[in-house]
Amino acid sequence: MEEPYLHTGRDHFLDRFPRRFMDEVDGWADAVRDGRLVALPRVGPLGLRLFDGMYAAVAALAEAGNNVIVDDVIHDPRVLASAVARLSRLTVLFVGVRCPVDVAERRDRERGDRTTGEARVFASAVHAHGAYDVEIDTSAQSPEDCTRRIRDALANGAAGGAFSRLREAQVPSPRRASGSL
Repeated sequence: MEEPYLHTGRDHFLDRFPRRFMDEVDGWADAVRDGRLVALPRVGPLGLRLFDGMYAAVAALAEAGNNVIVDDVIHDPRVLASAVARLSRLTVLFVGVRCPVDVAERRDRERGDRTTGEARVFASAVHAHGAYDVEIDTSAQSPEDCTRRIRDALANGAAGGAFSRLREAQVPSPRRASGSL
């Protein structure tokens, strides 16, 4: 029997965060000049806490027996450390989604909801760690082919290797922050 997957990610959590605190979360205001992203946004203390909580929530969902797809653009090593710390005890298939920068820029223009320069600025940072269980190229593969590659990787036991390598590489553990409900 086919199992359902819950889809969540960075944007779902950011959309629920009060707007007046956003610069303390993701630092976009300092990275945008004349409507163009010119530098990597700085993830602030509130962002580190939010993303650590996001990965804790994802872990809780998975531990309760749910299949979860997490959509994230991990450009900050501290956020990656949080993901590894929170999720490495689970079976994680870490998927690298790639396409040439010019294709990503064209897609961003067509969407109309992205900041100019976003694809170029994030391109190298999100893949800097170099550890994936499977990689897909959305410019060379159809959505169906990408899905098939991911399903095949899950079926063939490819999950877990990337997070194990990242954990063994001693990705620094994020500082735990306290919070309240």
